[in-house]
Amino acid sequence: MRFVVGYFFVTGLIEIVLPFAKLHHTSYTLNYQLGLVAAIALFQIPAFLAGVGLALRKRWAEYLGGILLAYSTLSFVVEFDQGVLATASSGSTAEKLTLLSIPMSVAWHGLWAFLLFRNRPFRSHTAAARA
Repeated sequence: MRFVVGYFFVTGLIEIVLPFAKLHHTSYTLNYQLGLVAAIALFQIPAFLAGVGLALRKRWAEYLGGILLAYSTLSFVVEFDQGVLATASSGSTAEKLTLLSIPMSVAWHGLWAFLLFRNRPFRSHTAAARA
């Protein structure tokens, strides 16, 4: 569980701090700056809070972490595809890399989901409700 706490805490903190270093450039439009702040508020601050909550062993942090991992799985595929399509010269190479990004994303985020939920008893909330 310590690895998962570190993952959410560190990635959330890095993704909160680093984009603000770019905001002082005057070449960015106001819309870009507002979008960057909104993305940080919607996804990176909750990742940081999930790390803190997991360190404090809060149940809500597990659910928040699961939601963020599901979102990250999909967003990784989209971001990877945008990067590949921007740099690839051949259409078939780009398609192969796009198809490769899906299992890569599922494997990476699935590993973190496994580490997040591995110590949790299956259907513990329904068993407690029956007793």
